[in-house]
Amino acid sequence: MRIGNTIVGRKAEYTVQEKLEVSGAHSHYKVSENGKTFFCKRYSEDRRFHAKPELEFLKDLSEKPHPNIIPLTDIDRTELIFIFPYVCGIFLGDYMTSYRKFAISDLRAVVDAVGSALGYLHEKELAHLDVKNDNIVLEGHRGVLKQGKRYHVVDGFPYLTDFGTIRSFGKLEEGRLIGSPCNSSPEQINEGVVDQRTDVYGLGATLYELLTGNIPFIGSGINYMLDAIVNDKVPRIDDYDSKISKDMADVVHKAMQKRKSDRFQSVDEMVKAFMQVT
Repeated sequence: MRIGNTIVGRKAEYTVQEKLEVSGAHSHYKVSENGKTFFCKRYSEDRRFHAKPELEFLKDLSEKPHPNIIPLTDIDRTELIFIFPYVCGIFLGDYMTSYRKFAISDLRAVVDAVGSALGYLHEKELAHLDVKNDNIVLEGHRGVLKQGKRYHVVDGFPYLTDFGTIRSFGKLEEGRLIGSPCNSSPEQINEGVVDQRTDVYGLGATLYELLTGNIPFIGSGINYMLDAIVNDKVPRIDDYDSKISKDMADVVHKAMQKRKSDRFQSVDEMVKAFMQVT
């Protein structure tokens, strides 16, 4: 199926202004309606199994909005296109491509916001399963201020995005990896039982990259990476960068433990520990 110049939602018709991105999972579009700009996500044919759990969550979100989750505005059910308010800003993944590391002072706002959004999911016994830099956007980002060798984000309000991998707590039974390989927990890779501690791991892996500029497990190919996540010793960020405090490294290290019982038992517990060492 193809998209022309118009997307027909349940509430309105939208004019396509620009195709923003195409990936294996979905395509992104910038559209307008009555002078307002919106963001659209269209699922690819082979990824439509992700659409139903995301739609169910977003419909529930509309009843009780969360400040760090962008609400669903409209939907084209035929083409499985989700329509959201357009957020002008930058994804942390794009930020990292340009600047490599993140200032700890900026991380407090990001961790607090993402932790709050994840806590909202966990209250409903839902796990995001794909916490990563590419799924965190800073609205109103206007650039960076360089101070010495550190870069600071200016005026960015954080949102957690992309809920296509959201699943209920319990055993994964889909026969495929749900989430992105670099930030997947051992239980995701092994199709085990996921819960709030699975997202604790994802947030820990995200912090690892934001603080060091590198993903936790680097190797030749996805299979090597997945095997390392399951079997190799969890790396410490203070071994990578001696300027990072031991206390900060301890927080990230605990979040990324192989066994869920060895991690923080909630994202709120992790956020509080992070705030105490920053």
